[in-house]
Amino acid sequence: MEFLNLQIGNKRSPILISLKIFKGIKLFDIRKFYMEKETEDLKPTRKGISLNQNQLNQFLEKINENTTQINDFFDSQNSLKTEITYAQTMGRKFDVRYENNEVKLILDHSFKEKYGTDEINVLKKVILATFNSLYENLEDEAEIQTILDSINFKI
Repeated sequence: MEFLNLQIGNKRSPILISLKIFKGIKLFDIRKFYMEKETEDLKPTRKGISLNQNQLNQFLEKINENTTQINDFFDSQNSLKTEITYAQTMGRKFDVRYENNEVKLILDHSFKEKYGTDEINVLKKVILATFNSLYENLEDEAEIQTILDSINFKI
């Protein structure tokens, strides 16, 4: 039985926030969902957390005590170190990887020969913004790679 049902995020993979009773225990639940392709029903993933009243109160207290630090973290997160390298990219024009808190953008050698620094910086921003958006909004790694592959072939 659910008493509250709030949805945030996009329609295909939203986060649902709900109050529910499970095995007689009242819980505050935050869970990532996905949309089933055939029926378009929302289905829960394993990604989520359920908190009892005591845990929820402690959680909210810690959030309220540390709001400034949390906001500072997210504001500074845009400055992730980004390394650009040029290499043979095996039929691709670019590849993007996230390793050790660093984004690695690998561009094919042809970019260095064909474009100037300003054009490469614009391309870098577009590729990284696309990469970040895909990872924030899609669950399926294969779907993300398919989109990146499509972009690769259009460049």
